[in-house]
Amino acid sequence: MRGNLLVKPEALAALVRRLDADGFLIHMHAMGDKAVRAGLDAIEQSVRANGERDRRHQLAHVGVASPDDIVRFGRLDVAANFQPLWAQAKDPASEPTAAALGPARSRWMLPMASIAAAGGRIIASSDWPAPSMNPLDAIQVAVTRRPLDASTPAQQPQERVGLGAILAAYTIDAAWAAREEVIDGSIEIGKAADLVVLDGNLFETDVGKLHQVQVLLTLLDGEPVYRDRDFAWH
Repeated sequence: MRGNLLVKPEALAALVRRLDADGFLIHMHAMGDKAVRAGLDAIEQSVRANGERDRRHQLAHVGVASPDDIVRFGRLDVAANFQPLWAQAKDPASEPTAAALGPARSRWMLPMASIAAAGGRIIASSDWPAPSMNPLDAIQVAVTRRPLDASTPAQQPQERVGLGAILAAYTIDAAWAAREEVIDGSIEIGKAADLVVLDGNLFETDVGKLHQVQVLLTLLDGEPVYRDRDFAWH
């Protein structure tokens, strides 16, 4: 386990412990396995110091994680916030990162499926403005671990996730991380009508063509904010 930390583990633990005691939702960026471990250690120490309660902390990116730490996400109820578009060999940082890590460690790059299988919660986001902001692009990469044009083999194919899991990561589980699952994140009576209408059923679409599905209508709190000019809506 190697890497440089922008904040020393002792200072990070003290800061997290104080923020946790004050009820903050903690969001840390952790790219390498050393950073992931430091973040989880800090949260675990805050649990011991401040007692059990409903926490919604998260680590963003989780570019690579040690197998010993993967199981800790579920145990500590820490969400892993992934940017699925990075899980393809054509991502500018992916190939050189894998080469630097070597085969044994690069196997644990962006371990979405492993964290979910170990009982952890995965959520997804874009990290805009770096990659595409289109979630359909990222959803396809999450279930295939291949570029959108399928021009290279799957990267860490064992870390592919199911369509239902990645849709939840963008919706109800992301709402959970913000303490908004009661008002948002799923289509239910009484929740905010923040919806999109697509021109195809994702579960009936070839996984290699998910990025080709088009948005026909976008509603924000029930009001249209985008409509395809050829889509009739009343």
